[in-house]
Amino acid sequence: MVIGKRIKVFNFVDEIGKEAIDAIADDGFFTYGWFKTLEASFNIQPFYLAVYDEDRLLAFAPCFIDIFEHYFVYGPRIIPYMKKILDIGNRLGLCRNRVLLCYSPFCYRTKISFKKNCEEKLVLDLISKKIDEICKKERIVFSSFLFVSEFDAILNSSLENFGYTKFPWRRTLYLDLTWPNFEAYLQSLPKKIRLTIRREIKKYTASGATTERLSEFGKLADELSDLNACLLWKYDKSSKSLYDASFFRNLNEYVKGKANVFVARKNGELIGYLLSIRHNDVMDCYNCGFKYDALKDKDFRYFNIGYYVPIKWAMEEGIKKIYYRFTAEKIKLKRGCKSERIYSFVKCHNKLLESLIYIYVQARHIGRKNQETIIYN
Repeated sequence: MVIGKRIKVFNFVDEIGKEAIDAIADDGFFTYGWFKTLEASFNIQPFYLAVYDEDRLLAFAPCFIDIFEHYFVYGPRIIPYMKKILDIGNRLGLCRNRVLLCYSPFCYRTKISFKKNCEEKLVLDLISKKIDEICKKERIVFSSFLFVSEFDAILNSSLENFGYTKFPWRRTLYLDLTWPNFEAYLQSLPKKIRLTIRREIKKYTASGATTERLSEFGKLADELSDLNACLLWKYDKSSKSLYDASFFRNLNEYVKGKANVFVARKNGELIGYLLSIRHNDVMDCYNCGFKYDALKDKDFRYFNIGYYVPIKWAMEEGIKKIYYRFTAEKIKLKRGCKSERIYSFVKCHNKLLESLIYIYVQARHIGRKNQETIIYN
């Protein structure tokens, strides 16, 4: 243990406390309210790692048993039939068929919150060792820092030293708000895009649709859940939304003042929404939903409530950065967004299997220090 530092593991975010977590968080998805919403909405299995100097919280690392199988959707396939091997091991009682993920579920980001001026590398060493202990106790074969940004210097420079292998994933999008107002933002874009945006705003207004920002949206929980399901069904008829009405009600309660819903209405009917989560000067455009059978004309509601209205509001609020997801990359890049490369770090906690994995990875010409390609599930 680092002298003067101690690390504790909690299974409920209330055991750490709202003020302590939010004081060192720099992201809405790493705040007390978000984790409280997850606990109230899903049957999750968290291990919250908290590093203290006496009674002062120095660092906070959220880890979760991957009950949603996010690793097998987004993580690297480091050995053939990885999921099947874990399933067999689980049936034989040798290991669990889940991965331990250090991340915040559903936000596609991995972060560790540090108090300013703390010894980050020493603290991260404590966190890494505690993850090793959890995996041994819980019979977990793999742990992963699944969505590490290229801009996260401490994780990128340290995790390989703790036995993690680095794999490139994909790119997410973000928008730095460096303009004083929306008009200045438009002027920064190429003329063709600028004219397109003006036309889309004009047609949206002419369609009779209106937009409203709501910080209290609990009463709309059922409608928001239905609209999100409509979006998923449009692209995959077999898909099922994870966000039922209780999720939106819990979010409205626990992320009060930081969660906002931009809603579009036409003739009094709710026809679309965008959910955003804010913490300090960073905002995340999280999820959305639309009523497609109400779309008779091209009213460009997606672009207006997904981009233009939130961007304008964010500028007025002094927000400096907006995060977006990795879909519709071309659309977002044309509207001024920049791409952010994401990496996955994976560690095997079984020595024999680790040796076999290393041989397999080397055979596929993927070096531990300079990897360019990887096959994903």
